[in-house]
Amino acid sequence: MLFRFVNNIINTRGTPIPIVMLQPNSDIYNPSDKLYDRVLCSYLHSLNPLPKYEYHPNSKKVAVMIEPRYDDTTIAVLYNFMHFMAPKDVPEPKDVPEPKDVPKPKDDPDSDVSRGWNFMFISHASHESAVKERFPHMNFVAIDEKYIEMRNGAPNISIESYNNIMMSTEFWENTIPDRYDVVCIFQRDCIMYRPFPRVFETYSYAGASFGDLLTENEFMKCTPFYSVGINGGFSLRNRKHMSFCISTVSMENVRKYREAQFTILRDVYEAKYKISTKRLVDINWALFSEDVYFSNACEILGFFVPDHYHCAQLAVEMKNPSILSGKTSVYHGWNKSYQSFNDAVNYLSQTELFAKFVATEKASIPKVVQESSKLTPVYVLPTNLSD
Repeated sequence: MLFRFVNNIINTRGTPIPIVMLQPNSDIYNPSDKLYDRVLCSYLHSLNPLPKYEYHPNSKKVAVMIEPRYDDTTIAVLYNFMHFMAPKDVPEPKDVPEPKDVPKPKDDPDSDVSRGWNFMFISHASHESAVKERFPHMNFVAIDEKYIEMRNGAPNISIESYNNIMMSTEFWENTIPDRYDVVCIFQRDCIMYRPFPRVFETYSYAGASFGDLLTENEFMKCTPFYSVGINGGFSLRNRKHMSFCISTVSMENVRKYREAQFTILRDVYEAKYKISTKRLVDINWALFSEDVYFSNACEILGFFVPDHYHCAQLAVEMKNPSILSGKTSVYHGWNKSYQSFNDAVNYLSQTELFAKFVATEKASIPKVVQESSKLTPVYVLPTNLSD
């Protein structure tokens, strides 16, 4: 269903107000990917002088991007995350006055938001000098050439290679120094609207959920039974727990776990999700993505993961609860246009960092006023309606 008609709304006198609002519920008709790319690049070009973010020698937190491409979009995303996670000068909230003669450390343990992160950029070796010149305090690691493939003359990496890196003990025990307890994984298709609550550092694995899947095959393959599927594209992870998952839970363990749960909870899931689970669909378990693996492995081991609602307080992907539109910290997957153009404008306009770059688009979104409601006019702002 690509379109929805809203036929009437009841005003304060109980009289139906006729409203017909036609809005595409598909990124084909109302994409936002180019808007996000433009906003990020505009943000990058507005940085003058370029900020210099500091290295925190005592930090136990590291934010990691694995990305062979090093262009304006990649650089903008790095600056965006550094702005909130590793600010050079940490301002205190305006509504919490503090004595001026008591300086706050860069990573205040009493702060409600997460700061004091160090950064690691894992990319193609050819970018090392340029990265170190721009980000002198960021740790650069070259991707092993066996994972690199050239696309249109530029280095890139396949999804399979990315999964192999993320599901290796080499990555979690050696590439990530053991001094770090918490690891933030973020990809090029992420944007940070605002800082995220510090409490999410305590989870074994937290991020945007992928619990709203369309097909029975995808649902049965990906979504854990008791928790939710955590998308790895933006995620916070306990480094030791990730390593323990790999050394303890095999893909065969995951397969047997899923098969057993389908048998036990078949009726529950048929009733709750209105899908048929009378047979286990043919799944190539070897092609599991790393985030699907860790979502299931964490559930098997009983590790601490957030529920769907709390995931949305940290990050969103396909599902964007309206109650959290002005509260969620990170949007993952902007290049896939999960949001409509108008939704993207609205969310960006609520941010301190990006609002000015969508001011023109915000002003051009029409307000529909129903004149038949004289006492209480009804304003309808176009939005991405769900089915």
